[in-house]
Amino acid sequence: MAAGLSFGRRSTFFFALGGATAAWISGNALLLDRPRIYALFVGIAALMLIASTIALVT
Repeated sequence: MAAGLSFGRRSTFFFALGGATAAWISGNALLLDRPRIYALFVGIAALMLIASTIALVT
């Protein structure tokens, strides 16, 4: 997120923010014993963080 802000790339920042939010939600799903929802949000977080890295590099 900090790199996206410092380089002025809004898409990088928002992808990283979305990935962090999805990771936070997956933690709550783990606490509530919902393994499928946990796996779904971990996958979403991973995809968004990869997208954030690609958006920063390109």
